[in-house]
Amino acid sequence: MPSPEPTPTPSPSPPPPDPMGRSPLARLAPVVLLATLLAMTAIATYVAAVRLHDRERDRLTDDAHATVAAIDRRMEDYGQVLRGAAGLYTASEDVSYQEFHDYFADQDITQRFPGVRVIGFASYVPRDGIPSYIRRTRRDIARSGLSYGPFRPYPKLKADATEALIIDHLEPPPGNTRAFGLNFLSETNRRRAALLARRTGDPAATAPISLVRSGGDSLGVDLMVPVYGAPPSLTGAPRQWSGVVYAAFRLDDLLRGILGALPGATVEVYDLGPAATVGPSTRIGPRSVAFDLRPGRAKVSTDPDDTRVETLAVAGRRWGIVYTRDGSALTPGERAVPWVIAVAGILVSLLAAALLRALATARQRAVALAEEMTVELRQREEQLRQSNEELEHFAYLASHDLQEPLRTITSYVGLLDSRASDKLDDRAKSWLGFVSDGAERMSHLIADLLEYSRTGRAGGDAEAVALGDAWDLAVANLQHAIADAGATVERGDLPTVRARPREMTSMLQNLIANGLKYQRDGVTPVVRATAMRSGNGSWDIAIADNGIGIEPRFHDRVFGLFQRLHTSEEYPGTGMGLAIVKKIVESNGGTVRVESTPGSGATFVVTLQGDTEA
Repeated sequence: MPSPEPTPTPSPSPPPPDPMGRSPLARLAPVVLLATLLAMTAIATYVAAVRLHDRERDRLTDDAHATVAAIDRRMEDYGQVLRGAAGLYTASEDVSYQEFHDYFADQDITQRFPGVRVIGFASYVPRDGIPSYIRRTRRDIARSGLSYGPFRPYPKLKADATEALIIDHLEPPPGNTRAFGLNFLSETNRRRAALLARRTGDPAATAPISLVRSGGDSLGVDLMVPVYGAPPSLTGAPRQWSGVVYAAFRLDDLLRGILGALPGATVEVYDLGPAATVGPSTRIGPRSVAFDLRPGRAKVSTDPDDTRVETLAVAGRRWGIVYTRDGSALTPGERAVPWVIAVAGILVSLLAAALLRALATARQRAVALAEEMTVELRQREEQLRQSNEELEHFAYLASHDLQEPLRTITSYVGLLDSRASDKLDDRAKSWLGFVSDGAERMSHLIADLLEYSRTGRAGGDAEAVALGDAWDLAVANLQHAIADAGATVERGDLPTVRARPREMTSMLQNLIANGLKYQRDGVTPVVRATAMRSGNGSWDIAIADNGIGIEPRFHDRVFGLFQRLHTSEEYPGTGMGLAIVKKIVESNGGTVRVESTPGSGATFVVTLQGDTEA
């Protein structure tokens, strides 16, 4: 029987063709596009959230800076009011109680500065002069008719005490009579502040104290301004101390007067110690004293998302200021931006995928959209660059425009002096002198600010500069000052460096002038420049003088803006010269440092890149 034929195995059928005639790649394109756009949306949402977070932190930083600046301005205002009161005592041999009362009323202290509890004057009295001083003060109080109450200096002087600083004027008297007669030198904290003010001639604040007129949940501060009985001596002898004008205020009152209720934010203030020994980078620690006495408030948060910690030099003290925001600083609209981007991105992704399925030109449209977004991003980058240039130019314009009102002040003071001099008494003439001197100092300060703002902004690209020629030009510019000082200014061989020529002359002129200014008595000033290679094609240019020198702890500080280690009576100036030098050097790609010990002169070492083509 024949065997049956095998049944053939059917071959697999090919996939049915796409009814729209699309290839597999075309069918996958919408899915790939959708996945890609969703990934881009996720990235954009993440970037927006990060930028929003950065913006909130920047706004927190700006608010903290503004708070610290407001506190600094208010303390400066307090110092100016006290300086005005000190001027009242300096201009008059004997300030009566009625005159002091009228000055307080004219200044409207309680309305302008709500945090001030009391303003007063404490007289410096040697121990052997206290009995006659008490009799004279009681007699003057009785004649004034004001309600000061009994005058009894306290506490009793210790056996080894040789002097006292006794409060004998204060305003307003009601509520402050407990402070009447207090001897500042009997208490360590107030004594340190008083003696610091006496030594420096500047306002000095106490460490946190409980005020005589106390109460509330905050410690307070006494701010003191010295009063002298005679102008500064040309020989440098100590000035005759008459006492201090002081103001007492509680810090919570100060903050409310400056900042209001601060909705959504909290400000805590700590005393870190004397500004002379506590640097601006010091952190708040266990030894820092909190002004806020409320339980649980004096705790420093370390969360960088809602807290900023700043330091502020206040009348010889260093304060730490903690600014904490309780909620978000952004508006609901700003906080919604990442969500808007996410939702919009998802919708756009779905729409793009749908359009790709329906339109053959979806790819071209996506490319066009990407190009449009790129153009917009470049436009915004250009706008940001222009904004930065305008901000940089603003400092120059603001300083330049400040010169005009100063020239007006100087002109009218000159007119008063020339045309009405015979109608003014000696006191008025001295006041005109104060105004003229102040205008001149401000003019010098603005000129230095202009020079500082110009540095690095103009003058073209760096080129080969012969420092020997720049030195000779700087010496020529200072020839009168060199002749007046009888100084010796010399140099060795100086190299050629890559820099802007005008700025090199300005840098050397500032360093030479610095050596001429800070000279020792009886010593002929000598300023000398030398140079040596430092490797990598750089040069170290050393400008040495034989002046008073600089303590090592101030070597970095002297290059800061407005940093002065001496009073204007000792050495005039604005504190800008070395800051300009540092900006010039760094804008030309170099570095500057100082090597010095007190009494042995100072050497400023400038490192600049040499000219490889020279």
